[in-house]
This record gives sequence, C-alpha cells and structure tokens, in this order.
Amino acid sequence: MYQTYRRRDREALDRGSVKAENTEYVDRVIPAVTEWRNRPLEPIYPFIFLNCIHFKVREQLCSESCGL
Repeated sequence: MYQTYRRRDREALDRGSVKAENTEYVDRVIPAVTEWRNRPLEPIYPFIFLNCIHFKVREQLCSESCGL
C-alpha cells in the first residue's frame, strides 16, 4: 500500500500538478494573510496559562490517561 502512494505521488510530481495546485492555493491565501498581518493590534490581549502533567493510571486491567 505504501508503494502505491509513493508511485502516485511520484507521478503527480512528474506531471507538475502538485506544484500548480500549491501555487493556486498560495495565491488565494496570500491576500488574507497580508490583511491579517497588517491588522491593528489591541493594547491588551488576555490569556490563560494552563499547565499539567499527564500520566497513566491503571485500575485492574484498564489504563487511562489523567492530568494533574
């Protein structure tokens, strides 16, 4: 199965279609990115910092991940 994907990707690269598709996508996205980068900034941005340690807890035959 992996070889099938590799072959398909290689064929697409040989045709040049991947590059053309990426170029079209980038051309559509660049104006939105430029607008976002040039937006006026707020004086203060609130944020919440969360921090925890994840570990596995085993009860009988079950194991689940917990945060502390």
